[in-house]
Amino acid sequence: MLKAYSWLTFCVVVWGSNVVFGKILVEDFSPGLLTSLRLLFIVVFLVGLTSYKKNFKRVNKSDVLSILFLGVIGVFINQWSFFRGLQTADPTTSAIILAMTPILTGLFA
Repeated sequence: MLKAYSWLTFCVVVWGSNVVFGKILVEDFSPGLLTSLRLLFIVVFLVGLTSYKKNFKRVNKSDVLSILFLGVIGVFINQWSFFRGLQTADPTTSAIILAMTPILTGLFA
């Protein structure tokens, strides 16, 4: 039980520090560069994970265009907007907006 709570605490600390480190980074780097680097590291991690685990289902070629389209809208624009907003807003306001995203998505759905 202690191990599970330790992992949960670690995840909350990492998630919460996302806004603080983002605010620090946007002072020196552009939102586009930060978004691109963030997504690059995620892709490298996922490619490494899929090469380690061999029992993943392959994606149909007809679905690749949809996945790329949704990735650009749902991930890239989301992250770019997050870093762009941190250039003008304080981290507390940004964290509140980020935390309300699932609630608003549920209401709009």
